Formats: sequence, structure tokens, C-alpha cells
Amino acid sequence: MSGILGVASASGIPIPPETVEKMRDTMAHRGPDDTGIYTDPYITLAHRRLSIIDLGGGHQPMSNPEKTVWVIHNGEIYNFLDIRKELEAEGFSFQTKSDTEVIIRAYEKWGLHCAEKLHGIFAFAVWDAPRKRLFLARDRLGIKPLFYASTPRRFYFASEIKSLLEDPAFDRAIDPSAVDAYLTFGYIPAPDTIFKNVKKLLPAHYLVWENGAVKTERYWRFAPRPEAADGEKSETEWLDEFRDVFRRAVSRQMVSDVPLGAFLSGGIDSSLVVRMMSEVSQAPVRTFTIGFGAGRMSETPYAKIVAERFKTDHHELQVKTESMEEILPRLVWHLDEPFADSSIIPTYYMSKITREKVTVALSGDGGDELFAGYTRHQGEKLSERFRRLPAWVRSGVVSALKTPPAQRTAQLRRLQHVLSNAEIGFITRYRNKEMLSQEIDHRILYSQAFRTVAGQGAAEGQLDELATYTSAAGSIDRLTVFDLEFHLPNKMLVKVDKMSMASSLEVRVPFLDEWVVEASSRIPSRLKLKGFTTQYLLRRLASEVLPREIFKRKKQGFGIPLQSWFRGQLTSYAREMLLDTKTISRGYFDRKALSDLLGDHETKRVDHGRMIFGLMVFELWNRVFIDRESS
Repeated sequence: MSGILGVASASGIPIPPETVEKMRDTMAHRGPDDTGIYTDPYITLAHRRLSIIDLGGGHQPMSNPEKTVWVIHNGEIYNFLDIRKELEAEGFSFQTKSDTEVIIRAYEKWGLHCAEKLHGIFAFAVWDAPRKRLFLARDRLGIKPLFYASTPRRFYFASEIKSLLEDPAFDRAIDPSAVDAYLTFGYIPAPDTIFKNVKKLLPAHYLVWENGAVKTERYWRFAPRPEAADGEKSETEWLDEFRDVFRRAVSRQMVSDVPLGAFLSGGIDSSLVVRMMSEVSQAPVRTFTIGFGAGRMSETPYAKIVAERFKTDHHELQVKTESMEEILPRLVWHLDEPFADSSIIPTYYMSKITREKVTVALSGDGGDELFAGYTRHQGEKLSERFRRLPAWVRSGVVSALKTPPAQRTAQLRRLQHVLSNAEIGFITRYRNKEMLSQEIDHRILYSQAFRTVAGQGAAEGQLDELATYTSAAGSIDRLTVFDLEFHLPNKMLVKVDKMSMASSLEVRVPFLDEWVVEASSRIPSRLKLKGFTTQYLLRRLASEVLPREIFKRKKQGFGIPLQSWFRGQLTSYAREMLLDTKTISRGYFDRKALSDLLGDHETKRVDHGRMIFGLMVFELWNRVFIDRESS
């Protein structure tokens, strides 16, 4: 795991070395173990290394013996030994035991198609010196990040946006449509970023920069099942096949030359990962759980049950969090962009505590997306059934559910939302579910001046394209594609990468192993959501290998109580920040609209907790990245 950075110049005038060093060392947290720089008149490659495999022989930038092909790499190639054997049979030789050297030889053998051969979590850059060609590639699911920017003078890329900002010549203009996208979704969907001139390389894509021109291509895509597709296998046969694939994926991702452990929440997904790790490991698995005190949000009792069952080396720590005023600015700096998911806070603490004992951790992320684990899957199925009812019945049910906002329970609010939106299009339902707030149109908060310039970003076109691509799939398989291409890489994986790398911890995700993902695409949707039982096949597996308390428990999120915080201990902090003269003077928001939002939340008329958190993060981002640059 590493931080990578590069600057290419078609004119042959390299970027000053002192600037490169600043850009590289801004990512020191991504790679505290080693550094390196390679430069010629047309390219500068820089690297910060977190050593995981071949601790003594994996120095980067790395080249072939002829010094004609150079590479920098962030991530792990899980099938590198298989590729190495294949290439050795073709006559290629290797000087190290590193997976990075395999990328060099794979590029020499397969050129622009080399990423198709690699399975793992990766973002890498190859400099082909004779062709003066720069080749970038990102893994299939977007687990590792890669940003780029093209200017008339130079082409930049890096693992983090903040590295690019260290070049004094870099244009920091903010994209108004990205601000609107952020307040729509709580994140900025790829390929856009908060900056006009910076883009994200999409998952499963490669990029070629040659002679000053840039082109990108997709090299892989998850294939949704046709509506009528179903296999002749029995439920038990599907279960046995998945169990075998998943066990091998966990085993593959446990390869490491440094201490390794696992996040353990006590939920089904992370508990299954720990179970498989314990099957293939000769030593007790190191597991980590955090708690924020007793109460219904604590998962530590469930994690302890799993740890005791599989005799893990368990570390359970109660976290005394710093005040929001202290922790949030630090996390915003690591995030690079505004990001409104409050679970960044527990994810950061989990990573920080885990890093004290190990360098690599496996997590259960991805199980919900592949196996219909969210309420949105239940809601889509309920919508389908609701639409079959006569129109007069549908109208009566929706009317009967209408209640004043203050009287709505969370369950009633979800049911009302599902049924009232049952007849709108699939893409609109998905978009609404992903929105930062379903209680308010965020544009009401805008100043008159900003309302005129805040346009739509690339997200709407991306969702339209996904709808076309999945038009022949059933609703659950369709949701899977939307989640894998939109929700996961833009939200869940960003959170995990940024918060784990803040503590120099590598996190691996066995559920998103390519072989697991492809195996899941063959499993009938009726075994993912059976009736209204989410993650049905995983629950079947859990019933055979996990304690009853785990596979029978209700799903629990990994968040913080925003609703009560902004009606209690953080009320003054939110008001002081959002109604501050500095905040209003930026020109994005109307002061009265913000004041009304806060008042409605504090008096319990509406729950605006997520929107308030998102607005606070946006203001903090401005203070961290914009005010500091102008001061």
C-alpha cells in the first residue's frame, strides 16, 4: 500500500524537484516506510511506501533491467504469483519477490491490456520511456483511488488531491456543479471532484497520456443477470460453491509479510470473514472492535461472542472521542473533498486502534452490495408488489400513511417514502435513496447568486447510462450494478481508504475479490433477497458456521447519533459555524435558510442531522483547503 504521484511534460521541462518532494511527502501517512523519486525530462514519478510484501526488495519507482519501463504502484496484486509463473514460462526473469515487478513484466507482455490480467486492489502508473507514454490503471471495483489533471503544460496524477495542490501553479478553481452534487448525495460522484480541473479515474478503467493527449478506456464490467436467468443448482449447491470461493478469497488476501488482522463488528459480514480466516490460519486471528460506551449502538458484545467462538486474539477498546471541534478538521484534511458520511469518525478510530497492533486488516465491506443487504432492496421488492395493486388502493394507502413530520417514526418514514415513490422510475428511486436528505431540497439553502451557477455534474448522465445497461436485469441484480458502480466507489470505499490510510493501515475486502464478485453474479437473486430476508444466502452460511446470536441479529449501522448531537452537545457548535459571517460570505448559502434548517431540527420538527453534518463538513473543508491557501 502506498501513495503514488507523477507529473508528465510533453515539452521536456520537468517540474522542480523541491515541488515534487512536497507533493510526495504530503502523502507520508500513506507510506511511512520508504520513499523514492525517478525523473527524466518528460516524467517525474514519486512514491511513498507502506511495506507489505517483499519488505527489502520492493523499492519504488521500480524499472525493468533496461530502464525503459518504470512503475509506481499503490495496492496489492493477489494473483501475482500465478502471473509470474506464466511470464517466467514465456522467458521473463525477475529480480525481486514483489508484486510490483510483475506489473512491469505484464505491461511488457500485454501492453494496454495488462490490467485485465491483474486481480487485486490497485492503482498504478507505468512510464514507457521509448514511447513517452504514461499508462494509468485502477482496480475493478475502485478500492484504491487515483486522481488526475491535464493542463496545457503538464499532466498530473496522484493518490490524493492534496498532493496536486502543493504545486503553486496548480489551478484550484472550485466546480459549482460538484458542490451541488455533494449536497445532493453527500459525496461527489466520479469522475468529478470538488476542483474543476481534477478528475477521478473511474474504477475498471485505464488512462493513456501520450503526446499531450489523454484517453480513457474501460477494461472490465460487472455483468448483471438477465431477468429470466436462473440455474438448475439447488440452494445447497449454490451455498457450497460460494463458501469455497469465499474461503479461497480470504486465504488469498491473507498473504502478507507484516502483521495482519481483521475488523470485527459482530455483524454477519465481518464475522464470516473472521470465521474463514480462522479456518485457514494456523495462529489465532487478531480481531479488533471499538465501542463508544454502552447502549443500543454498541456492537462490542456481539464481537466478543464471535471472538470467543473462534478463539481469536481479540482487542476490544472503548474509545473516548476527542471533541468534534478537534477531530473533524483533521479528518476533513485526510478526505481531500467534502464527504458527509458521519461513519468516518468510528471508521477512523477503528483504523487508528487496529494500526497499533497490525499493518493489514480484512473487513466485511461489500457483502451488503453483493447480497442485497440494504433496506433499499426490501423497498424495491415492496414497490414492485405495491404497483400490482389497483390504483384506488394505492392512493388510499399513501393517504392513510400521511402524518406530520414530527410524528413520523423512522420505520413509518421509510414505509411512506417507499410507497409514495413506488410509481416513479427506477433511476429516480435509486437517486432519491442515495440523497443526503429526503427531508429537504438542498437548493432551498442556496443564495440567489449561487443558485444561478450550480449546475448538474456527471452523476445524472452516469445514472442514466447505468439504467440503460441494466434494463434487462431483475430489480435486485439491477440494484447490485448501481451499488457496485455508484454507491461503493463513491462512498463506502472512499471512507475506508481515507480513514484507514490516515493511520497507515491497509484494509483488504474479501467480499470484493474479483472471483467472489463474479461468483455472486451467477447466484440467483431469489437467494439474495428471499421474501424480505436480506442477505439470505449469507445468512444460510452464517447459520451453519456462526453463533446463533450473530446470524439472528438485526442489521446495525456503523454511525453516530447525529440527530441527538445537533439537539444537544453540538447545537452551539453547529450554529456558530454555519451562521458565521465567514461562512455566509462565501456566497453559497442564504443565512435565513440555514437558520430555519437548524431551528426546525432543534425543535424536533424535522430530523436534519445528516444535512447539518454535511454542511459543517463543507464549511470545514473550505477552512482547511481554501482559507489556508489564501492566507
